[in-house]
Amino acid sequence: MRMWNWLLLSAAVLCFAGCSERGPERVGMSGEVTYNGDPIEDGEISFLPDVGTDAPPTSTTIVEGKYELPAKWALVPGTYKVSVNSYKVSLNDGNLPGSTLDRPPPPSGIVVKEQLLPEKFNTKSTIEKLTVKSGQAAFTQDFDLKD
Repeated sequence: MRMWNWLLLSAAVLCFAGCSERGPERVGMSGEVTYNGDPIEDGEISFLPDVGTDAPPTSTTIVEGKYELPAKWALVPGTYKVSVNSYKVSLNDGNLPGSTLDRPPPPSGIVVKEQLLPEKFNTKSTIEKLTVKSGQAAFTQDFDLKD
């Protein structure tokens, strides 16, 4: 009977040892994002894996021109297409009469935002691709977008 106990214990240890993997290597990064020299106040920066990079897309918010991807949620080594969105709260609604002061608040939890950047920075991004190398330490990458 003792032999069965040892076999079961050994199998459990091997199972848990295999479950303790930390996942793929990730590289943290942070930086600033500006548009024509001005910081993007409210936005999002996305990193979409390019062909040959086996990784999930990653994005984070931009607040007052700054973004950060902590290592836990950051990029795995590879090449990424970069996309940036910048927003302002929309005060225009053709269905509502009067000024913006007459506008009722948006439905709970929904904020209507308008895109401020040309599509060459987001839906049809021409921003230079970003390459993350294996073994690379966390780094700073700024993006200065210009018309």
